[in-house]
Formats: sequence, C-alpha cells, structure tokens
Amino acid sequence: MDNTLIVIILVVLSFSLAMNLLLTMRLHAILRAELALRRPAASVQIGAPIQEFHGKALVGGRWVTSKEMRGQAAVLVFLSAGCPQCKRALPELLRVSPGARRIGLPLWIVGNESPRLLRKDLKDSELLRNVLILNPETRRRLNPQRAAPLYVFIDDDGIAKASELVGDENWSLFANQLLEASANAAA
Repeated sequence: MDNTLIVIILVVLSFSLAMNLLLTMRLHAILRAELALRRPAASVQIGAPIQEFHGKALVGGRWVTSKEMRGQAAVLVFLSAGCPQCKRALPELLRVSPGARRIGLPLWIVGNESPRLLRKDLKDSELLRNVLILNPETRRRLNPQRAAPLYVFIDDDGIAKASELVGDENWSLFANQLLEASANAAA
C-alpha cells in the first residue's frame, strides 16, 4: 500500500475520532443542562399548599389523606433506613411524639424506602404507630431529594410552613413547645 494513502486514511480516521469526541462531549453538556432543568426542588415549596396525597398507617392500616388533615396541622418526618442521622433523631422523635399526640398533632413518619426497612429500624417502639406508608411517587413529590431526617410542617390549611432537617432551629423550637405542652398536661 502507498504511504500517501496510509497517511490520508490516518488523517481521516483522526479527524473522525476528534469529531466524534467533540460531538459526544457537546451532547453530554446538553443532556446535563436538560437534567438540571428537570431536577426537582429540594423539598415542598414553603408557603404553598402541599399536593394532595393519601397513605396507609402501618399499624392498623387506616387510610390517611391530605384532605382529611385540613383543619389541623400535621408534621411529616422522612427517615431512611440505615441513615446515621436518622438513628440519632429517633430518641428526639420518641420524646416529642407523646406531646404531639396529647395536643392532637399528627406526627407522621415516612420512610424513604420500603416500610419493612423502616419497621426494622423502629423495632417495637411506639413510633411504629406513627408510620405512614406512601407510594414511591408521592414520597418523591414530598421529598424529591430523599433527604433524611427531613421534616415538613403543614398548617391547618394544608400549607407547607417549614421543611428542613430534624435538629435545625425550627425543629428545636417545635420540640421544645411539644415538651412544654407535655409537661403542662402532666401537671
């Protein structure tokens, strides 16, 4: 074969390879930008009504809907199985749960994965009666980033008032109010 022909073939192959690499990188950048536009918000929109949902209580199997929550405030707490921060939040949830129950505030615990895994983490604690099973799409709408331990405070009009990780300033104020309410009820 002629050396000139070999050089021409190598130049054409090199050019083709360079164009392929360039186009691949450009396509990757376009897809990454498109995915960034579709990425869901970190949580529910504060100040906006939460989207309607329904779920089933783990203990007792009672169906719970967001519509029936209207007229009373509620708290959703998202936990993940095996999450170290979630395990550290469990004693706090156990402390505030009786106060929430005394004042009639639903404190629902939602697993970011299957209820079986959440049941394993909660073992035989009284928090099992607070577990609300939501379908995966609903969990994704309420907690798109699957953050944990994440809370969502919902007011009596179904408006999301706060959403952050358990232990932040809003949560601490809330927990202290529930503990005070518990102490006052016991006195």
